[in-house]
Amino acid sequence: MSDETLYTTWARITGTSNSPDDTVDDFMTDWVDDHDIEGIKAAYRNAIDQALPAGVALVGNEFIGPARPEQGEFDGYPVDEYGGLDIAAIVEDVDLGEIAPRFELLDINEVAARFGYEGKNPAATARSAVSRLGVERAGLSDDPRPRALFRAGDVEDAIAARPGKGNRTSRS
Repeated sequence: MSDETLYTTWARITGTSNSPDDTVDDFMTDWVDDHDIEGIKAAYRNAIDQALPAGVALVGNEFIGPARPEQGEFDGYPVDEYGGLDIAAIVEDVDLGEIAPRFELLDINEVAARFGYEGKNPAATARSAVSRLGVERAGLSDDPRPRALFRAGDVEDAIAARPGKGNRTSRS
C-alpha cells in the first residue's frame, strides 16, 4: 500500500468556505429552523465520500489519497488540466439541493399530509403509522408545547416500504 498524501483542501476547491459544514450552513441559512442540519452535514460528507474514488477520502476539511496511485486507479473520474484527479469537479457533482429535502423536519400533521391521510383524525392515524413502520422521531419542536418531529426522507421511505405497497391484485 502506498503512503497517503494531501490532495487538496475544502477551502482551496470551493473558494467560498472552509469546510463542508460551512457550505451546508451557508446553503441552509433560510431553512435552519425546519431542517436537521447535523443530519444534512453527515449526509453531504457521506455523499462526497461515495463520489470519490476508492482510496481517496474527505478527512476533516482535507482530501487525502494515495501518494502514488496505481496506473488507471482513477480511470472514469474527472481530471484537471494537469491530468490529476479533479476533486473540485467530483464535489461539484454532489448536489446539496437533493440531499437537504430529506432532512426537512415534519410534525405529525405534516406527516399525515405526506401519507395522504384524511378524515376525522389524520394525525392519530399518522402517529399509529409511524410507530408501526418504525419511523424514528428526529427531535422535538421548540414550541411551548413540544411536538415530535420526523425527517421527511424517513417518512417517504416508510411510505414507499409500506406492507402491500405495489403488491395488490385486481379483484376483477
